Amino acid sequence: MTEAKLDRSSPFSYRCNRCMKCCYHFRIRVSPYEASRLARFLGISTTEFLRTYTANQGTELRRVERDACVFLGPDGCTVHADRPLVCRLYPLGRHRSETGEEHFSLLEPITDSAGVYGRSESVQDYLSAQGADPFIDIIDAYNPLVTAALPIIAATGADSGSNEQQQLDLQHEILDIDAMLGQYASENAVTLPADPEARAALHRELLWELVNSWREEAVNETSSQSPTEGNREIP
Repeated sequence: MTEAKLDRSSPFSYRCNRCMKCCYHFRIRVSPYEASRLARFLGISTTEFLRTYTANQGTELRRVERDACVFLGPDGCTVHADRPLVCRLYPLGRHRSETGEEHFSLLEPITDSAGVYGRSESVQDYLSAQGADPFIDIIDAYNPLVTAALPIIAATGADSGSNEQQQLDLQHEILDIDAMLGQYASENAVTLPADPEARAALHRELLWELVNSWREEAVNETSSQSPTEGNREIP
């Protein structure tokens, strides 16, 4: 990446000429929301989508022959209408600090790419044209959740003696929107929303409940193991 930091008002334009070179050799990360969008596009469950089309426990799209994206077809992207945020942003990278500050950077141009760079518009114009803003908002809402959940999964696995694969399986399970929502609907006899945005919102709500439950259990376990003298806790 170049060092220059761009914000949403920075001059920027890019015209894709469908050379498809950006569809090779990239790790395409997918959030639970993006997996849900892609699964709906394909007419399958997120469970099947994660199993069939992703790698690294459901966190990125698989790559196939010649290190191509699994969804690259002879005429281009076969899921373009629901493509992930990484694809919508290209050739920009988006960065968010711990305090929530955002900036963008230009990715290193791909050799022999047919894309045309310019400065006739702004970064925000490009985001709007690519339909990126709704993805950014929802993924930003997921990030603190995933950040909170994964260390707890690791700690819980270590305490229970589960192996790394079992911990990864649990990680995969909580990132599967349809599986978690299906269990919730079955246990509570409720009708689930159909659109991916509402399903993602409910999924986040359930994940926060799960994370807070894990935290409470950890605090209670720590308290029960604290040394005491009579009924008085020793400082």
